[in-house]
Amino acid sequence: MMKEKISAYIDGEGNKEELEKLLKEDPELKEYFEQLSFMKSALSEMNVQSPDVLGRFLKSE
Repeated sequence: MMKEKISAYIDGEGNKEELEKLLKEDPELKEYFEQLSFMKSALSEMNVQSPDVLGRFLKSE
């Protein structure tokens, strides 16, 4: 339940004060939050484009 709240906050939902309280009370949740934040940041920097598999398939027919 707590990890879902952290994920929601990372996605722009949730309550900042509630999150701060959770992170102060639980070092494992704080670690989870930091890892999730880092992962989101790293993935957004990668700017990976997904391949258009269906489009290529239709062109090859």
